[in-house]
Formats: sequence, C-alpha cells, structure tokens
Amino acid sequence: MKKKLILLAVLCVCLLTGCQSQQTGIDKNILMAQGDVTFGEYEGDSIRHVMTEGQYYTLDETVPGVGTYDENYEGQYVLQLVDREGSLIETFSLNDDWEYDKINFPGEFELCIGDFNKDGRPDVTIGTAGASSMNLFWLYTIGENDKILRIGEFSDVSKEFSVFPEQEEGSSSFYVTAWNNATGGEERAEYIWNAQEGKYMPSQN
Repeated sequence: MKKKLILLAVLCVCLLTGCQSQQTGIDKNILMAQGDVTFGEYEGDSIRHVMTEGQYYTLDETVPGVGTYDENYEGQYVLQLVDREGSLIETFSLNDDWEYDKINFPGEFELCIGDFNKDGRPDVTIGTAGASSMNLFWLYTIGENDKILRIGEFSDVSKEFSVFPEQEEGSSSFYVTAWNNATGGEERAEYIWNAQEGKYMPSQN
C-alpha cells in the first residue's frame, strides 16, 4: 500500500504540472519493488529496488520501442538491504553494475527472493528489457559482511522484471526459457552453480 501511495503521489504531481507534455524530474527516492526474506539469518529483512533520481514520462512523450512503456521511470536505481526495523544496511548501484547511464521501469513490481544456490543466503533476480523477445536478468546475493554481490546473469522470454527461475527440488541449478536467435525459437537453458567461482555458469550440454 505504501508503494502505491508513493507512486500515486508522483502521478498526481505529474497531472498538476502538465506531465503529459514534458518530462517530470524525480529527485527523491521512490520504492519501486520490494521482497521480504523469509528464511535464514536474514529472515524479517527485506531487499528493496529504489529509484534515487531520474525522470517520469508517458508513452506519448517518447518513441515507442523496446524498453519503453505506457509509463516510464527512467534514471538511477539501487538495491537496498533493509533490516526488520527499517534501518538501511547496504546499498548497491545497479547503474554502476550494469554500466547503464539510465535504467527504465514501468512502475512497481515484486522482487522474487529465494535461496537459489542453497547456501542459506537470500538471492534475488532483477531484469530489464533486452529485446522484443526477451528480458535480461541479473542475479544477486547477500554475501559476507552484508554486501550485495552479483552471482549470475541470464535471459528469459518472461516480460516480468523479477522472476523465480525453475528449479528441481534440492538442486542448486536452475532453468530458464531463453530465446535462440539462431533458430528463431524458445529453448530451455540450464545454469549451474559454481561454488569455487561464486557464480552461476551456463551449462555446456
């Protein structure tokens, strides 16, 4: 409800200031997504996806294409680890990690949090439009000293912005449905956890 009220307030400001004909600057944090940790030592904490600054604009203000939506929140984004009392533990810049000047999302969504590599620590996926046929996703974990670390990346035909990859019970590997440009169709792709490297690797099979 809090996220919806924040986004509603932004939209109201847009309507009052003529947002339909010009971009509206955003210079304060907007909570775009959140997921709660329900297991392990971080149970009760949450991971948040926050826009720290940027622009809000609608589709009629830009050229339609991959990565543009009816509503657009384009700018600087961070992941935050927040404890059960609401205190900020760690902040991680997605723009720096993805090497994107600006990242765009169409509005609020839920973060998918699980223990994908079965190490007892929370993992989270977050993605953005990669092409008309797929989204690109990055996989993060909470590492030692509460640091947010990237442990993999993959593509999936899902148009969601956070997904639970398919896993067999008890397995640390996962599967996604990827788009194969060579065949012009979908295929099932497996990613295997490499504990020595500390990241997911695509299967060679």
